[in-house]
Amino acid sequence: MVFLEKLSLFNMNHFRRLYNRSEDAYSCDKSFFEIYDDESFIVKYIIRKQIRLFRVNSEYVGYIWYEYPSYNGFSNIYSIYLKDEYIHLINSKILSFFNASAFKFDMLANSKASFIMKKLNFDVNSNNILMKIRTRNIKNNFYENRVFFKHFKEGQDEELRCRIQNSVFNEKIEFL
Repeated sequence: MVFLEKLSLFNMNHFRRLYNRSEDAYSCDKSFFEIYDDESFIVKYIIRKQIRLFRVNSEYVGYIWYEYPSYNGFSNIYSIYLKDEYIHLINSKILSFFNASAFKFDMLANSKASFIMKKLNFDVNSNNILMKIRTRNIKNNFYENRVFFKHFKEGQDEELRCRIQNSVFNEKIEFL
């Protein structure tokens, strides 16, 4: 059986080991210890309330980092990790411990993350494709064609957005 335990000064070393081990397991745009280590004692105490450790017998086997307190019964999960050999022990009942009626978890799709989300009965609400472009040192006259960026203004930029979207998604993709 998996038990949830609050993060405290007494089990912080166990959490650090798990966190360092899980760095690539489930993506999150925040690093817990970048936030935690530079704060005052009082702020550290408050931040520790956002972590619950998964424990089986006397072994710490994972953690969940979530938004605490939840707002209107809704809470974000920033990161979740469980050692592979213990994933079979969790199910959606473990989430009933938290005082939230709904959770949101943004993740990059990979088999490990998808598996744990299925075990917790999460539904995929939306899929996004992350894209990037380098705007420096581009060799195809990028700057000479006067490319610029601006924020979308509702009621004003719909036609432009539609043209850009159509040109991007109707273009044939060539794989190198």
